[in-house]
Amino acid sequence: MLKVQKIQSEIFNSNVYTITSSEQEEVFLIDCGGFEPVIDSLPKTVIVSGIFLTHYHYDHIYFIKNWIDRYPNVKFYGSQITLEGLSNPKRNLSFYHEDPIEVFGVDYQVITDAVSVKLYDYTSITAFLSEGHCEGSLSFLLDNYIFTGDALIPNIPIVTKLKTGDKEKAKDSVRKIKSLVNDDFTICPGHLETFKYKEVKWNLYLND
Repeated sequence: MLKVQKIQSEIFNSNVYTITSSEQEEVFLIDCGGFEPVIDSLPKTVIVSGIFLTHYHYDHIYFIKNWIDRYPNVKFYGSQITLEGLSNPKRNLSFYHEDPIEVFGVDYQVITDAVSVKLYDYTSITAFLSEGHCEGSLSFLLDNYIFTGDALIPNIPIVTKLKTGDKEKAKDSVRKIKSLVNDDFTICPGHLETFKYKEVKWNLYLND
């Protein structure tokens, strides 16, 4: 049985999601802006084998080195642009917090729009390009969950003022997310609480 749990970062208010299976000891994460609370939430016997990155901003990768140190064989998944952002402190914004993050040589699989990755024998996760907040952002669809990073946060305008932000791309991404989900889905954003389709004020984002 698949279980998804949200844990808020102990440093920022960004979310980390854990994906676990009652049948297997492998755990997958969405983003890595948190560490100790995530570790505390997991059974001691499990291994974090994969981390899916929605984008490369500081608050979503803050603990990346801690995860690599604890699980040296962990594999990362994300866009090519996110990979490039991991090694560039100005691009990932850590430079401006006087805490430069530079990560090189990690086990990283570049995934693009509509590419699926098998998690367990019975399920896969699918990436969808959702730019607008920043270039290379991905959302991830898994069963009745969609992990949107900062492409859609419950009823808060999308931040597009940072470098590579784009208002029109942000609208396109919201349209895509809206087309992928219905009220059976749980929308799992990069900040704040999870929510349902009918709880979204779609007109806040779209002028359709």
